[in-house]
Amino acid sequence: MKGTAGWIAANIGKPSRTADGLAAAIPFAIWQRQWEVCDLAGDRVRSREISDKVRSLSQKDSGYRTASLILECQVAIYSAKYSSALQLAEEALAISTNNNEYSRLAEIYGQLSQAHQYLSDYDKAAEYRLRAADLYRSNNEQTLLGNTWSSLGLICWKTGKYREALSHLDKAREIFEKNCDDRSMAMVLTNTANVRLATDEAEQAHKEYLKALGICQRIGDRAKQSSICNNLGSIMLRQARYQDSLQYFQQGLEIDRALGNITGQATKLNNMAVMLGSMGRHEEAMADFEQALRIDTATGNLDGQMRKLGNIATLYAIKSDYPRALEYIDRALDIARKINSSGYYGQFLSQKLGYLGETGDNQGAKVVGEEALKVIEESGNLSQLTTLYSSLADIYYDTGETDRALKYSQQAVEIIGQHQLFEVYKENSWFTHNRILERMGRQEEAEKFLKLAYEEVQARARNMSEEERSGFLTKNKTIAMIVEKWERTHKKEA
Repeated sequence: MKGTAGWIAANIGKPSRTADGLAAAIPFAIWQRQWEVCDLAGDRVRSREISDKVRSLSQKDSGYRTASLILECQVAIYSAKYSSALQLAEEALAISTNNNEYSRLAEIYGQLSQAHQYLSDYDKAAEYRLRAADLYRSNNEQTLLGNTWSSLGLICWKTGKYREALSHLDKAREIFEKNCDDRSMAMVLTNTANVRLATDEAEQAHKEYLKALGICQRIGDRAKQSSICNNLGSIMLRQARYQDSLQYFQQGLEIDRALGNITGQATKLNNMAVMLGSMGRHEEAMADFEQALRIDTATGNLDGQMRKLGNIATLYAIKSDYPRALEYIDRALDIARKINSSGYYGQFLSQKLGYLGETGDNQGAKVVGEEALKVIEESGNLSQLTTLYSSLADIYYDTGETDRALKYSQQAVEIIGQHQLFEVYKENSWFTHNRILERMGRQEEAEKFLKLAYEEVQARARNMSEEERSGFLTKNKTIAMIVEKWERTHKKEA
């Protein structure tokens, strides 16, 4: 018993150093272990029950107040109540600092970082992670330091700082490989794969997601399984493997609903909507987008709101409702500026350029295009740069500046030829190049790019059902134009 009492006194602290305190510390120690198991299994209901028990204990013994606030904060994060989580973490920080409970500071800094990240204040999120890293480094707590580097990598990924992200993630990977820490390795593999996608390394990202998923299934980390299923679904979507994509999204959504993960549900609904929109099922897509946007608005998740607004703008553009598309893309740009998301800011500027061109505001489109060039060239995102070059080529084609249109279009098709790009609709770039070459009288070359565009469209439609294929080929303006032009010019061959 002496050993148990000593362990509790050492691990729980001052409340356990009296007989009454020891009696309270024993259930608290058990609750702590139960909390760790619930966190691993994603049992949010049980986590909330444990938090309530510790809060009740803290009302009798103020020595447990900091521990109670930490658990309440994490429950608030699980429930997507990020402003409440921030308040709880700040209160815990004030008490710990006042009582010299320095052993808890790094954990509280981590929670402050989480809350700020979900509220899209990435500078604050990074600041608190760096504070935590300093404490873990000084105390030689390697696993926790590795987790912190991984979280910093995630923050840098969200703000488009991809080189910094990979640097932080490499530090984390080194620690987890040395310590044989499977759960943490799954996290760093997932975050690294996210960055690989952003830098157009889809094949490598796919491999890392599958490795992470295998680890999470083996150790029973359901929350992380959901996140990885979402990412794998996104890869399948870009490869036009719609049934595989839907399977992954639904699998993740089922896990999120079982865990009560509201933010995760919004993400899956958003991605399912993207898939439905690609297949021409526009009304279903809009319903899912709006439901996802309502969730992110209710939770204060600005990053999530920004992405959904950008996707709704795309859906309106597919439906040729460009005034509504501009309305939503401007809302997305406002948030991207507010939260300093340079990666998405550049993407949304490129979208806006295209919408302005479709409404005939070519001068406005050129101004937006120049700003987009500065942002995207600085980020080095080749997918965004390719899309932007093609959009600029369309604008200059429409204003009769054919030589300049050719210059931008040539840059786009050269990038496509040299890189395996994940986030580019290649058929759009090839079709733009076809139109420009045709106007210049270079018919043989133009025909080559029309063929590439048509074959890409058919490849994307290959795995669809007849109904899905019909919607995909007819309800997207550019795709419909490619198919119509090919079939019209090759009628005799058929």
